Amino acid sequence: MLDYKNLVLTLGALVAALLFGCLPRKGKQDIPNFNSSSNILLFGLKGTIDFIFRRTPFLEECRKLYGSAFKFSCGAYDMFITSSPIAFKTFYQTRALDHREAHFRALQALGSSGNRGLLTTPVHEHFLPSFGRKLSRSSIAQEVLSPLYTHLLDRFQQVSLHKELRLSEVIENTLYETLTIIFFGPSFPLDTYEDFKVLDRNIALLFTPFGSTAFATKRARNRLHAVMMAYVQKNEHTTNEKTKIVISALSSVASLPREDKAACLLSLFWSIHSNLLKSIWWMMAYLAQDSTARHSLAVEIARELDPLRRRLGRVYQ
Repeated sequence: MLDYKNLVLTLGALVAALLFGCLPRKGKQDIPNFNSSSNILLFGLKGTIDFIFRRTPFLEECRKLYGSAFKFSCGAYDMFITSSPIAFKTFYQTRALDHREAHFRALQALGSSGNRGLLTTPVHEHFLPSFGRKLSRSSIAQEVLSPLYTHLLDRFQQVSLHKELRLSEVIENTLYETLTIIFFGPSFPLDTYEDFKVLDRNIALLFTPFGSTAFATKRARNRLHAVMMAYVQKNEHTTNEKTKIVISALSSVASLPREDKAACLLSLFWSIHSNLLKSIWWMMAYLAQDSTARHSLAVEIARELDPLRRRLGRVYQ
């Protein structure tokens, strides 16, 4: 018989760990030089086709050839590819790189007007710092863990044990619904899952000059942006304690037009779901295949169960 509480605690602990972030690793590691021009690659016809139609194996082949950090030149754009924690950290600490340009391109891909003069101050001085503060460790422990446990337990109790289910159905869809309710409130439409999957699968194309060819992705993006527009219209002048992380982020860009507010919230929505769903899916896939890892995790959960129960409080009871 499936022990729902232990399963939910496992997922809750994994989500919390990902939200808290990873501790820096010790030991000597190769640090890439993003100021160097040695690893700049040009997109030829074959590279373009491979990037569009077989992106994951294509990028894996590039990683084996060029290392954990390299750059594609796409006409007027540069695309940095990183595939290790140290490369990712170094990328964001390289002063020569303009992070704001990447933020502008992401927001434009998600439905923003792209007006840099209008977006600069609200986005970089208010929106991003506000969300960073709201996702502190104490905020997650106080505002996310208990509702996460409650929603996950309720969801898993509805899962039939008499039919075979894909891991993505149980994990991704469950976490999508749960995290959406926690961050955006119970009134947010949950039938947006399929559009999110389409957007997440192909969003990299929207950051490139090939974005005009991503017809299905743009349609999914437009539908999600319309949902966010309606959400902004309903919530931009309210103070909802149950969704105060998102409401705080929304109030930080109060000076922006509704179109840009919706794009900011869509970027937040996409980044939360994309990072967590992929990470949790691979963790659970690994645990499903490795009995030793499952046993080690069970031992660790048993050891940590008492303090976790105290943190969750009476919800666990």
